[in-house]
Formats: sequence, C-alpha cells, structure tokens
Amino acid sequence: MSQKKSLHALFNPASVAVVGATPDVGKPGGRSLAFLKKFGYRGKIFPINAKYPVIDGLTCYADLAALPEPVDLVILLVPAKAVPDYLRASGAAGARAAVVCTSGFAEAGAAGASLQAELVRAADEFNIAVLGPNCLGMMDLHSGLTATFTTALEAEFTPAAGPVAFVSQSGAMGAAVFAMAQYEGIGIGKFISTGNEAVLDFTDFVEYLSDDPNVSLILGYVEGVRGGRRFIAAARRARAAGKTVALLKVGKSAAGELAARSHTGALSGSAKVYEAAFRRAGVLSVDHVRSLLDLAVALPGQKRAAGRRVGIVSMSGGAGVMMADASVAGGLEVAPLTQSTQDALAKVLPDFVGRANPVDYGPVYGDPNAIEACVELTGSDPNVDMVLVFMGLSPGMAGVVDPHLVRAQERCGKPLILAWMGGPAHGITALRKAGIATFDDPSRAVEMAILLARAGGAVAGPDVPLQAEQTPRAVATQAALRASIVAGQAALSEREVKALMAGYGIPVVPEVLATTVDEAVAAGLRFGNDRPLAVKAEAPELIHKSDAGAVRLRVAPSEAGQAFSEVVAAAARVVGAANVRGALIQPMARPGLEVLAGLRYDPQFGATITVGMGGLTSEVLADVVTEVAPIDHALAHSMLQRLRSAPLFGAFRGAVPRDSEALAGVLVALSQFAMDCGPLLAELDLNPVIVHDVGAGCTVVDGAAVLGVDG
Repeated sequence: MSQKKSLHALFNPASVAVVGATPDVGKPGGRSLAFLKKFGYRGKIFPINAKYPVIDGLTCYADLAALPEPVDLVILLVPAKAVPDYLRASGAAGARAAVVCTSGFAEAGAAGASLQAELVRAADEFNIAVLGPNCLGMMDLHSGLTATFTTALEAEFTPAAGPVAFVSQSGAMGAAVFAMAQYEGIGIGKFISTGNEAVLDFTDFVEYLSDDPNVSLILGYVEGVRGGRRFIAAARRARAAGKTVALLKVGKSAAGELAARSHTGALSGSAKVYEAAFRRAGVLSVDHVRSLLDLAVALPGQKRAAGRRVGIVSMSGGAGVMMADASVAGGLEVAPLTQSTQDALAKVLPDFVGRANPVDYGPVYGDPNAIEACVELTGSDPNVDMVLVFMGLSPGMAGVVDPHLVRAQERCGKPLILAWMGGPAHGITALRKAGIATFDDPSRAVEMAILLARAGGAVAGPDVPLQAEQTPRAVATQAALRASIVAGQAALSEREVKALMAGYGIPVVPEVLATTVDEAVAAGLRFGNDRPLAVKAEAPELIHKSDAGAVRLRVAPSEAGQAFSEVVAAAARVVGAANVRGALIQPMARPGLEVLAGLRYDPQFGATITVGMGGLTSEVLADVVTEVAPIDHALAHSMLQRLRSAPLFGAFRGAVPRDSEALAGVLVALSQFAMDCGPLLAELDLNPVIVHDVGAGCTVVDGAAVLGVDG
C-alpha cells in the first residue's frame, strides 16, 4: 500500500479503535473517545479496554482481535512498552494507520530510542502509517475526526472548520495556537501534532495537504525537517497547487550549528540554510505566532497580490505616512497613482488633502460611500497591486462600512487589508467574516501586505533534485574525493581544490608547485623577471594559511627562494613538516573586486552555495547570501544583487563595472560541483575570487576544502 493511501486512512478512516478507552474523561483515553462523539465523527467507533463491557453506549472490546470487523485507524493510549505489540495487533486487525500519543520513546533516552526503533519495525511489518509517538494526535473538523486527547477541545468555543491546516512539531505549542485561533474565530480545520516523527514526518503532511480540497493555507511550527530536499519539493508542489505554506521556524540561534573550519562554513550556518530553503520552496517564513494567526486571517479567500506595489488609503495623514514607511522598509513600493485616478479622487475629496498615495480621506471619514469610492479608485489604479486601508476609532462604523469595503474589494479585484485602530472588537470580527482581512494594529496590516506580496511572487531557481545525475564528470570527482578520504586526509590543499575547479571550467590562477628552494627560484623566473609573485605553503590541513604566516605576497622573482623557506617553515610549525608538500609559486592576479564563493554540505538540505565579500575580513563583514544547490544564472545574479555590497559590481563612484556575468557563471559551475560531491565534501572556500572589469572574467586565487564522509 502506498504512503498516500495510508495517509488517506489516517485522515479519512471509516472506523476508529481507541485502545485505552475509559469512561473517565479526565484521562486521555476518556477524552479521546468523548471527542469523537462530541464533534460528530461519522464512522464506527470501537473502544478497546478489557475492564469495561460498554462505554458511553458503545460496546467495548477486550482487545483488537475481538473486533467484529477490520478497523482503519487505531489510537493508542497505552504504556510505551506495550505500543509495538499493539501496533502489530492493529495491523492484524486490518489497520493501515495509527496515532501513538504515548510518550517514553526517543525523547526519553537510549532505552526509549530502542523502543522507538521497535515501533518502526512493527509499523514497517504491517505497512502502518504512524503519527507520533509522543504527540497530541490530530483532528479534522471537516469530518469530525478527533484522534487527540488535547484539552484545547474542552475550551468554550465552537470550533470552525476553516480552510487552514496547522502542522506542529510541538504538541503543547500547537494546541495553544489552535485554541487561540478558535477563540478569534479563525478556522483551523485540520491540526496535526507530529511528535517524534518515527514514521510520518512533517513533509509527509505537507505532501498530503497539497491535494486536500478543504485546505488553502498550510501553517507550521517547525523545529527542524528531515530530508530537506524532499521538503522543498513538497512545498513547491503545494505552491503549484495554489496553496500557501507559512512556517514559524524555531531554533535559529541553536548551538547545534556545526563547528565550521572554513569561512563558508562559518558564514552559512543552519539558520541561513533554512532561510534559503524556505525561499527556494516558496514558503513564507514568520517570526511570531501572532503572524501565523494573522496569515490565517489575511490569506484564505484572498487573491494573491500580483506585485509589490501598494496603495494606501488612510483617514489620518500621520497613519498613512507611518504605513508608507513600514511598507517601504519591508520591500513594498508605495506606488504613484495615475493622473486619471487622482482626477477621479478629486471628485470625492476636498482640494486641501493628499490624493497622490497615501490617499487621505480624513475629511470624509464619516461618509461610507466616500470611503468606498476612495478604496475602489485606489485599488483599481493600474499601478497598484493591493490596498492598505487605515481607520481609527469610529465605533459607529461597525456594521455600516462593511458592505462598502466588500464592494470596493470586489470591484477592484485586488487584496484589501484594513487596519482598524481602536475599533470595536465586534466590528473587526464582522469585517473578517465578511471577507475583509482586518487587524487592530497598522503594523500587523503592513506585515500581512508584505507577506501577501511574497506569497504572490514567483519561486526562484530550478527544481531541487534529491541528488545529482551520475555523469562521467561527477563519477570522476567522487572517485578523487574518496581516494583522499581513504588516504586519511581531512582536507584538500589549495592545489587540489584548484584542480577540481578547473575541471568544472572555473578559471584559476596559474601556479607551480615547488618542493625545494631551487625549484622555487626557477618557478619564479618562469613567470617573468618583473612580475610580482605570491608564495604559499601547500599543506592540506592548513585551511587558513594567512593566519599561520604561511603566505608571502608581492614577492620579487629574485626573492622566491627566501619566501619559499619562510612559508614552508611557518606551515611546519602548525601542521608538522611531514604534512607540508612544498609551496605554490603564483603570479599575482590582476586587480579587481575580491569575492568569496563557497559551498557547504548541510545535513538536512544537502549542497548549498554561498557568495559574499571576500578577503581576510570576510567573516567580519559577513556580507553573504546562501542558496540551496543547484542554482541557475538568474538565481546567481539574484544572489549578487542581494548583497549589501552589490553596488560595488557596478560603476560605483566612477569605477569600471565588474564582470558579474562571469561571477554568476562561476557560481553556477560551483553549484554543479557541489551537487556532484554530495556529502563527500563538507566545506569549500574559493577566497578570494578576483572579479575583473566587465569582459575580463574572474580568477580564483586561493581555495581550501574540508572533506566529508563517504556515504
């Protein structure tokens, strides 16, 4: 049975067995059983507990083997040690899905991890899709399925089965968010607590929900994802299906970031990789629970914004300016209105107020027809992609302005977001029910406009394959890396890195490896008597040669022998003489802009590419952009444009523009190299890459790499 069919059994079971059922609703088994009846689950319900013949009018069975017919879904609320056996019994009873709420597994130490491994074996034996263990379960309010014991369903609200699904890796946090949403009338129709993700993981649910006709928005609380490339593919698929995925990722500053030996590794930690993965997946990333809930207000039923141009209509000039400032700071454009729009607004507004954008409707704020006209005219302007509206106080507008704003939104056909500051709560609730995304704070409204624009934007970059195609070049690259690993190397030398780069068409500075003083002198003369040289120790374990004093720059050819002796001795003091292979003699590269380009293999998302300002101060400047490999030329150029130092590639203060096209080509080639290497290469620096004037290309001057693992 396919995973998709198993998930169908989880979400759409014709029958449910509750193992550990009890008449005591103060216990998980009692609440779970009671919720199934309370919320109208339409399938058959089988309580399982040898202590009771009947619970709440339902025949109670001693065990799963005693059931009169096969069961689709089993909810296990039994001690952890009993779970694997109950899973096998569930499989024998016909179940293809199970919710294991019990804790005491991998989260509880080595013994629990061993028990979880047994759980997985039992699930595999019978092909059971398992949610959990150590979770709150799941619910689907569209069908009344409540495979959960969360007390959130005991709260004093009538749950709304809206078009929002919420997947949480934290049970307690997830239940709290669900309850907050319901209290505010926000319809989270599906809630899934993933727990330890022993069998089903976060990505499985994103994949499944992509095809769910009852879901238009997938929200998530995420600590980390496994199989990151599969997650990116799933989120892109949801996006292609017209659904938005918005996640709150926690642990961005976790100490779990791997200790990095290269500049690239230090600058592209896991937080940056997650940001890159979310961009590539088309996922909206938020920093607050409040933002998740606001998205559940703003997105369902809204058209996606066609662009980033916003029209602002405000009853307060000051509020309009404030919202304009916040919009621009968030990457939106406060669009100039056409003259025809301004002429039409002049028929509604007095001469002394602004009509250019922001539009100030303050003098007519008591006239709902005038408000409607201002919003409709602004939203209909061809320069506007969405409309922000500000209202202050005005309790008398509750229930009055609603149809006017609804008509204005329908006629302009663009997203409308309202900030009603100081407005009555019942007025805000009514507007939300009418389909107007309404908030009590202008900053929340602007944030939603920013996120709407992101939701409507194109997803950059090519698809992200799980692994690279095994071309002859990829096979040769992997063989070379494996040979170094087998030989006991932990890193590659500069010369080895450059040889690999040359194989991918990346231009490198010419050089000669000298192993004696005489060879160094001869090598120096090879490049000409008047050309200054760079002399660098060649040692695989010496990642940062400058820090060790193992580099000499602008060396005269006649001094190459002396420089050789100095750098070799300096390297020997750090890594031992036996590990120094000699010194590289290179002509100094032509001047240009120094850039860092590198790769890092991330445990979750695989190969990643980083570009930024290079040289000795790269980590101090920390001006870098990271993307998940592979990238194309368009994405490479986008990376360069997003650097704070991007103006330096152009005619900055009269300088000749740099060859950014050549640098983009280097990044694309490097991304293919990263894909071919996979986990065999942990980190790589090309630093500096000299970017010459337009048309003159790039030159890789130095490089270092840290080897990974074979398989």
